[in-house]
Amino acid sequence: MKVISPPSEEEDTPGSDGAGSSAGAGADEAVPDEMFPKARDFAMKVYKIVALRFGDPNTLPFLHTFLAFMWHMIKFPAAITHLEREFPWQLTATMLNHTFQSCGFEVRMESEEFPGALKNDTPHPLPEDFAMRSLVYTEDYLPSQWFKDSKVEEDEKQFELASMADQRKERLLWLGYRIASTGRWLTWNDLSRQFGVADEWAGGASTSSIVS
Repeated sequence: MKVISPPSEEEDTPGSDGAGSSAGAGADEAVPDEMFPKARDFAMKVYKIVALRFGDPNTLPFLHTFLAFMWHMIKFPAAITHLEREFPWQLTATMLNHTFQSCGFEVRMESEEFPGALKNDTPHPLPEDFAMRSLVYTEDYLPSQWFKDSKVEEDEKQFELASMADQRKERLLWLGYRIASTGRWLTWNDLSRQFGVADEWAGGASTSSIVS
């Protein structure tokens, strides 16, 4: 999927006779190639299957990674149009509500600040944080200091700790709340303390038929 098209040799560039006339012309383009629909459909089917496994901690790394990607994509209107109608927003809201209800701790999701280490604690990035580090879609998600202040040794980066399940739940809810704050896809109700979906995506497939 090409989100930003590089200028062709024939296009004007700053400093030429037509300076600025076509600068950034491709910035809002999102032109999928012929393989994109197949890749998108496969990714969405996998996501739906995994998201339906409510309460399974083994699904959290995948869901965390996928939602981080979606949070990045909603910042690009031309690109998200190729994903939003295929992404299961209703299922995601249900999954987030199950996750929220399973938390036995106070979730830091309403703050815009990245939910990293608690005060006086040493940052301990998740295994998937290291895997996603420097990828385009995490440049505005994972703070660079998150890794600089970490004391994790190279051979310990993929170690799983018991506390990581709660960290992932908090990250999922934080990302869900960030998306809900736009009001366009997910929603958050302060009174019921539940996620929902915007009217445009309401009435989607039920969880029993969503992977068909």
